[in-house]
Amino acid sequence: MDVNVIGICVTILLGVIAVALAIFFGLRVFTNGIGKKVDETKDSLVIELSGIKENIVKIITRVDDVWQLASVFMKGQGVGTIEVDLKNFGKTKISAEVAVKETRYLIQPEKGRFSDDAIPKISKITTLAKTELEMFGREPVVMSLGNMLRVTLPSVDPKLCTEYMSLFLKWLDTDYVRELQSDISKFEKDIKV
Repeated sequence: MDVNVIGICVTILLGVIAVALAIFFGLRVFTNGIGKKVDETKDSLVIELSGIKENIVKIITRVDDVWQLASVFMKGQGVGTIEVDLKNFGKTKISAEVAVKETRYLIQPEKGRFSDDAIPKISKITTLAKTELEMFGREPVVMSLGNMLRVTLPSVDPKLCTEYMSLFLKWLDTDYVRELQSDISKFEKDIKV
């Protein structure tokens, strides 16, 4: 074999290897760029969809609240399976609704109104929030529906729920009323005309 032929073969072989390496590294850089773009787009979509999911959950909760309130008024009667007499709220009707992982109570006083904004604030001032954490591991959700109050307990244990509601109603009629009146008087007593 001639040295020139071997040289030409080696040159062609090295050229093919160089072209193959260039194509390999070129495709690798190109696909890495596409992979990063795909990952960024996927992350962006996940963030967008999680926000949408949270909004849908909020809407469903509100629709449930409105439906519950509407169904009470459509029946032509107030809420209440049982009735207790509270000193500051009069005859108060209480109705329980058990779900899969929670128990919801509707509380409708004869007189007065509950403030769902003041309840968490006052519960932290008094010992109620600490008691709730001991009983459930977190605070129940309290929401005002007109002059009704909806309390969602994270439990389906009847003994625990009734124990808590007894405590909560006593707290509403004593500590809550006292602290609310004290808090409001701070903002009203020094008004002068």
